[in-house]
Amino acid sequence: MYRMRAEVRMARIMEAIDGQAKGRLSGVEAAEVLGISERNFRRLPDRFEAAGADGLIDWRRGRCSGRAARTLKRWRSR
Repeated sequence: MYRMRAEVRMARIMEAIDGQAKGRLSGVEAAEVLGISERNFRRLPDRFEAAGADGLIDWRRGRCSGRAARTLKRWRSR
């Protein structure tokens, strides 16, 4: 699976938020461009307004998923 660089992803999110704010894109179109759900996109402008660009960074980045953590814990206890 292709992973987009964080800088490129951030630029695309900013463009989508700006496009929606200026009326060039609907929320559905902006979400489609980013490859996320409309509901998830609706949260982004509020997070950006509250915390700036840092608010758009996924706070889970660099951590293993909860599913992987449970699997590792089970494996270690054997």
